Amino acid sequence: EAVERLCQISSKEQHLLTSAARPIVLLKPKAEVCQSLAANVAANCARLGVFLPPMGLYNILCAIDIPLIVTSCNFTGAPIIYKDEDAFAFYKQEQTVAGIFTYDREILRPADDSVVKVAGTYEQILRRTKGYMPEPIAIANGSGKAVLALGAQMEPSFCLGVPGKLYPGQIPGELEDERTEQLLLTSIKDWQSLLKIEPQLIVSDLHPNYTSTSLGQELADKHNLKFVQIQHHYAHALAVMAEHNLQEQVLAVCFDGTGYGDDGTIWGGEFLLCDCKHYERFAHLESVPMLGGDESMKQAWKSALCYLGDLGAAFDSRAEVVQAALKAKLNVINNSSMGRVFDAVAAVLGIADYNSHTGRCAQALEAEATVAIEQKLHPLDLHFTQAETKIWSAKAMWPMLLQCRSKAEIAAAALGFHEAVVEMLCKTALQAKQEHNLSKLVLGGGCFANSILLARAVEELEKLGFEVYFNKKVSPGDGGIALGQAYYGIMIDKTC
Repeated sequence: EAVERLCQISSKEQHLLTSAARPIVLLKPKAEVCQSLAANVAANCARLGVFLPPMGLYNILCAIDIPLIVTSCNFTGAPIIYKDEDAFAFYKQEQTVAGIFTYDREILRPADDSVVKVAGTYEQILRRTKGYMPEPIAIANGSGKAVLALGAQMEPSFCLGVPGKLYPGQIPGELEDERTEQLLLTSIKDWQSLLKIEPQLIVSDLHPNYTSTSLGQELADKHNLKFVQIQHHYAHALAVMAEHNLQEQVLAVCFDGTGYGDDGTIWGGEFLLCDCKHYERFAHLESVPMLGGDESMKQAWKSALCYLGDLGAAFDSRAEVVQAALKAKLNVINNSSMGRVFDAVAAVLGIADYNSHTGRCAQALEAEATVAIEQKLHPLDLHFTQAETKIWSAKAMWPMLLQCRSKAEIAAAALGFHEAVVEMLCKTALQAKQEHNLSKLVLGGGCFANSILLARAVEELEKLGFEVYFNKKVSPGDGGIALGQAYYGIMIDKTC
């Protein structure tokens, strides 16, 4: 009843809220709730994360009959504090902490609350943790080897696998933090003991500078195990294939923010022809020189200036500095990421220009597109064009986006961009179908956490006769990538 006062809720969403897993469910807030929420709680979001009390203490707190803002007890990027001694040390250091509740049972395994949503007729897990771990995902038997996969860098995850079953898990924190790295190793050891799995093969990402890659190599060397690296977006594709036990060739559409490509550039707007053993790049977004570095990836305004080129001066006073850096090739790397295009569009439209958390600008762009749908606005007529055969460019969009000023124009442009992505996706899928007689298509990568993009892509592709598959049981983003890595490890010695 309390949730219904705050948000619109369907029967499926109600079922998820009241399920034993007690996940956070992303719900559409009512208009009056959006107006009353503080901006630093949920700014520019189409949905609110809501959950019911998952434990007795929360039930007692909820007796006051007002909604509570709840977050994990940790600084951004650090693991959750779950030991009493660490909690009391935190309490002494942080003056803003008013009090600490302790419990008379030890917490053995720290875990974030899982995050799920309903989009259209399906449920999708965006963070698979408490309530879902360590439930296995059933697959074909494969090679007979036990596997450990170590995920990517963002959204730390791992997966243990044996013939017929894969056990994916996520941990809180960021691997740049040494404490998160230690938690990852501790969790893996704990799960190996819990599930009685001794890996014979370790699989990691292709990126040479990922912590998960170096950890994988160290573990393989220490225990004399075989070590394999696979490309980031191929692992996204395999994560979907593992969920649906696909082994035959498919066209995989993998859209995300960043991933190390075979050619040493940053990929992220990929169309891959792949089965459970091989892949090849069929088509992709145009590779654009961009300023590198972790902070640059957060600065959507900088991504926009890299895409805009000579048009940048009309958008931002910093254009001259960015163009000078690009010309001098100062920390420049070529990037074909769809995530960066989402960021750039959000910045050019004035919706959001900095990713204070992962996906913030893309979320804000989706929220504006949602406004256009609700107000029945006609989407702006935007299109990706082919720069070369099977290489798509966003260049034709920027002059039109720069002209959008009013709220209605901005919302229509946000929706128009989503429609342009779907149109490009469908055209490429038809081309792959014509050339390779493909009928199955998978959608992977963090961009497909976007409800509008996913729903519209599935709708249009099914109209064209494709069987469409996407992640439902693990995150479509990097939190689910270990599942794909483990699937590859299990199937690597099996003829697909």
